[in-house]
This record gives sequence, C-alpha cells and structure tokens, in this order.
Amino acid sequence: MRALLATVLVAVLAGCQTGTKVTQEDIAAAESRGELDALYVQVERELAQEGAKPSETTQLVLAQIGTRLASQLESELDAKLAEARTPSGQVPLVRIAEARERSAPMERWAPEKYRELGEKLDGLAEQTRAAISEREQRLADLPQDAFGKRSDLVLQLEQLSGEGTAEAARWRAERDGIRAALEETAEEAIQAEDYATAQA
Repeated sequence: MRALLATVLVAVLAGCQTGTKVTQEDIAAAESRGELDALYVQVERELAQEGAKPSETTQLVLAQIGTRLASQLESELDAKLAEARTPSGQVPLVRIAEARERSAPMERWAPEKYRELGEKLDGLAEQTRAAISEREQRLADLPQDAFGKRSDLVLQLEQLSGEGTAEAARWRAERDGIRAALEETAEEAIQAEDYATAQA
C-alpha cells in the first residue's frame, strides 16, 4: 500500500504543480524526527483550504502520511499486545480494550487499516472470552475441596480478565477464599490428628 501510494504520488507530482509542496523527502524527514503527526495536520489544513476541488497531489500526500502513521501505531499496539499475553497465550480483555481505544486516531489516518485492526482485536477478544468460559465451566465442575486445581483455574481467570479490573479483583478475592479454606481444612486435620493421638 505504501509503495503504491509513493509510486502514484511521484507520477502525479511529475505532471502536476498544484497542491501541497510537501515532498517525499519532507515525509521521510518528518518520520525520522517523529513529527509525522504534525506534518499530517499541516497537509490536512492545506487540503481544507483547497475547497471543493482539492488537488489529487494533496490527497495522495495526506493518504501516504496517514498510512505511515497508522502503520507506526499498529506496530506499537501489536508489541504491547504480544507482551500482555498470558501464560496460556491469550490477551487479557482489558489490554484489548486499551488497544481499541488507543487505535482511534487510525480511523482518521487510514480507515481501511483501522477496520482491519478492529477485526483483529475482535478475534483476540473472542479467543479470550472463549478461554474464560472454558475455565469457568471447569471450575464449576470441580468439587469444593479440590483446592489446588480450583486455585490454578481462578488464577488463570484473573489473568485473562486483566490486572486492575473489577473482574480480576473478584477472582483474586475468590483465590484468597480458596487459600483460606485450604488453611482451615489443614488446621482441622492437624487438630483431629492430635486429638486421635491423645485418645490412644
């Protein structure tokens, strides 16, 4: 997409002098300085000033800058999502929601890339919700005294929900309850063993 835009843009610039004077060198320089967003705003303003019949050059330059900005943001979000994966491979729901919110500028820069990213985030969320449902069912099927297995499943549910969420806090509280029940059961067993020894 970027290569196609660049090729078309060069051809347009070669045969037309109207529109923005921003060049490929300007775009590359702004990208290296981390100033693409400012350049985008500049060209966007130029496009608005051209009125009802904007030049093809300005439109193509704006689209190229927008595509680069969207690609940068997508790479950043992909890296964060990869880092956030749980030991079982899913991305916590809260991290997916954060990525969706952070991706909002892409709708303006490059609508098609924004749509594609939205579909990818939808897929990740579906995978995580399926993992949550599967673990909730396994948890429901376990007996109350299966402390180790219950604690492990609850920990996974906490991780899938995502740190800082109400759901994660609820699962953490349940895990604390399981730990307390285990300690109580162990104490009762010790007391029962001591009583049996004293009676012997």
